[in-house]
Amino acid sequence: MPGCYAVFHKQLGDLVLLEPALSKLRDHHGAPVRCMTRRGHAPLLRLIPGVLVQRGIPLAWRSHLYCFDPLNKSAVRSWLSPARIKRCVLPEKREMKWFHGHIFRELIVPELGDRYIA
Repeated sequence: MPGCYAVFHKQLGDLVLLEPALSKLRDHHGAPVRCMTRRGHAPLLRLIPGVLVQRGIPLAWRSHLYCFDPLNKSAVRSWLSPARIKRCVLPEKREMKWFHGHIFRELIVPELGDRYIA
């Protein structure tokens, strides 16, 4: 199936900065990128072509899922979502928790410090 899942529950400004990454995922995997995020982020996501808001836990399989934050809520949604390959992108190792290695096939931690991950 075309498209992928993205999981992100941080602040609205962080979501704005994530837009280039979502666009790259859309271009790579095809549309739509189904984004699991806060309800209040939906109006902003509607402005990004090929990105849809995913309510609840998805039932349809996708080949890839990308999680962009260390929050427990994001980890649980990632764990429950049907995707063959699950990747987590975190800015620093200090944000990793014990369960990340059990949920995600790949942890990408570029140690960015104050620079933004997207």
